Amino acid sequence: MMKKYLIVALIFGVFLCGCVGEKTDREYHAEAIREGDISICDEINDSYTRDSCYRGVAIIKADPSLCDRILSQDKNYLCYSKIAEAKLNESICDKLQDEKTKEMCYLDVAIAKEDLLMCDELQYPWYQTICYFDIAKAKKDPSICGKIEFYFGKDLCYQYVAIAKEDSSLCEQIQNLTTRDYCYMGVSVATLDVPLCERVQNPEIGSFCYTDIVMLTKDSAICDEIQDQGDRDFCKLKIVIISTNDLSICDEIQNQDYMVSCYAVVKEDPSICDRMQEEDKKYFCHTFLGAATRDLSICDNIKSRTYRDMCYDYVTRVNRGYASNSSPARRASLFYESRLG
Repeated sequence: MMKKYLIVALIFGVFLCGCVGEKTDREYHAEAIREGDISICDEINDSYTRDSCYRGVAIIKADPSLCDRILSQDKNYLCYSKIAEAKLNESICDKLQDEKTKEMCYLDVAIAKEDLLMCDELQYPWYQTICYFDIAKAKKDPSICGKIEFYFGKDLCYQYVAIAKEDSSLCEQIQNLTTRDYCYMGVSVATLDVPLCERVQNPEIGSFCYTDIVMLTKDSAICDEIQDQGDRDFCKLKIVIISTNDLSICDEIQNQDYMVSCYAVVKEDPSICDRMQEEDKKYFCHTFLGAATRDLSICDNIKSRTYRDMCYDYVTRVNRGYASNSSPARRASLFYESRLG
C-alpha cells in the first residue's frame, strides 16, 4: 500500500513541476519583446497574442520581413505602417495586399515625411484631407488648408493652424460660424487676449472664452465681461473653487444657489450646502466643495446614492488632474465640462 502511495505522489510531483515551470502566453510575449527574439513568439498558443508579439519584435528590429508572419490583417497593416513611417520609406507599404490598408500606410508615411506630393497622390479623398490637415498643423502653414476639398475639414484646418500660430486673422477664412467662434476662442485663450473674445458671436461660446482665460489668469474681474448673468456667476464660482478663498467674490454672485456654494467652498463647510432645499442643488454644492478641497469624504454628505457616486467620480477625476498636472490650464479644463454635466 505504501509503495502505491509513493508512486502516485511521484507522478503528481512530476506533473506539478511541469505546470509550475510552464510559461504563459503573456510571459512569452514579454520575453520576446525584451530579447528582440521573434522565435520566442512561436511558443505562444493564442493567435491574437502571437500576432501582437510578431508585430512588436518586427517594429523593434525595424525589419518588415518579420511582418509576413502575422495572420491578422489589422496587425499586419500596423506592422508594415509603423516600420515604413519610422524609416520614411513608403515602398514598404507595397507589401500590403489590401488597397485601402496600403493607402493608409502611404498616408502615415506622407504625414511623417510632411510630403505634400504624396498627399496629392492618395486616392481616397478623406485620406487626402487628413494628410493635408496634419501637415498644415505640423508646419503651421495655412496655405496647405486651401488644398482640402471638404469645407468642414478646411475650416478645422484653419482653426488649428490659427491657434498654433496665435493668429486670429486666419479665423476669418472659416465658413462655419460655430467653428469660427471656437477659432477666435482658441486664439484668445492661447494669447490671453480678452478683447478678442468679443469676436465670438455665440453667447455660450463667448462665455467659455472669458471663463477659460479667467481660469488661466485667476482674474475674476474678467468674468464681468460675460453677458449672461448665470454664466457670469458660474465663472466667479469656478475661480473661487480653483484658486482663491476670497469671500468678497461670493458677494458679487447674484444666483442664490451659486452664492451658497461659493460660501461653502470658501468656508470649507459642507453644512452650508444642506441649507439648500433641492437634492440636485445640494449635490452640486457638495461636489464643488469636494473638488475645491480635494476631499472625497465631502461626498458622503449627499443622501442620494446616484448623486453621491457622481460626486465621488468627479472629485476623483479632479484629484487625478491635480496630481498629474497642477498647472492652471489643466485645472481649468477639469471645471470646463459644462457645469459637471
